[in-house]
Amino acid sequence: MAKPPPFSPPRYAIWVNSLWFLSLVISLTCALLAILLHQWARRYASITQPPRSSPHKRARIRTFYSDGVDDMQLSWVVESLLPTLLHLTLFLFFTGLLIFLFNIDHTVFGAVAGWVGFSTAMYACVTLLPIVRHDSPYYTPLSSTAWFLYDSTRYMISRALFCFGVETNKRFDRLAGVDKAAEETAKKRSSEIDRRALQLTFDSLDEDHAREQFFDAVPGFYRSNVVKHPQLGLSFLFQFKFRRTLDEFLDRTLSSNSISESLRVNRLLICLNAAQAACGPSTASRVLDDIFDGHWPKVLLSVEIGHYLGRWSNSNNGFIAMCARSIVSCIIINAPRRDGRWLSLVMDQLGVSERVLRLYLSKAIASYLPT
Repeated sequence: MAKPPPFSPPRYAIWVNSLWFLSLVISLTCALLAILLHQWARRYASITQPPRSSPHKRARIRTFYSDGVDDMQLSWVVESLLPTLLHLTLFLFFTGLLIFLFNIDHTVFGAVAGWVGFSTAMYACVTLLPIVRHDSPYYTPLSSTAWFLYDSTRYMISRALFCFGVETNKRFDRLAGVDKAAEETAKKRSSEIDRRALQLTFDSLDEDHAREQFFDAVPGFYRSNVVKHPQLGLSFLFQFKFRRTLDEFLDRTLSSNSISESLRVNRLLICLNAAQAACGPSTASRVLDDIFDGHWPKVLLSVEIGHYLGRWSNSNNGFIAMCARSIVSCIIINAPRRDGRWLSLVMDQLGVSERVLRLYLSKAIASYLPT
């Protein structure tokens, strides 16, 4: 009886099995490492934050274990080693799959190879995207490595050109990471980003209390030394929405019967300052003109608002000063209570002493009395 020839597996089968089993083993290793990392993190939290211990003891233990975490490169294991092993398992599996399908059926191999190639190209684009767009939310564990290679290449080219006497516009004092590059880009575009932040904050306002806080912070935003040219680049739509929201907020405040006098005065002050800072004197003067025209009758009865608007009567803008003085005069005439605050408002408006004012009032009253 003839013996069958000894079995000899094809070379591609050896490669496929080696790659797949290696991928399986590394995958199980990654799973075990992930479980261990989770346990290490829980142990670190429980040891460094004991429920019953003094603050100085917790600080001492936390510092002790923190040094161990830094010295043993735990962050490198979490951020580099584990993602690298996961990428390696995927690469080994796809390589073995392509070898297997190539020797089984070329049609199936072509379909799978096309999808693997497309996925690889997309992954490469996502990896390199933070280099092209520093504000990209897309990122892979290999992006830091790609940035390091890219920045290292630029650094070496810059040094080589410098050695040959060629001046370069960019100098690399140190190799920065992706996050540092994004921070530097944001710093260069600070004016544009600050204006965008102002618009996003404004669009998120949904309550009068939040609008009050926003309008109160607007003058400081425009006067800040950190913000450069905030009024440049603001869209017409934003300015229109800003004026409309301010008018609606002011109308609810000055027309309401449930808002206290002090809050009404404070909100009027905030709105006028915000209008002048963000939209210019024309918007503030328009608000004062509406008050003078009697759009909000309660304002013309408030002595406290008169005291505040008295300061605006000295404005450099002639129309604003005229509107403020006119409103104060109406308040003096229409105020229902003629108490000490009213006398103080009249003295400030006329620029006279209390003695002269009382003497004038006594003579005016005497002139109306029958003889």
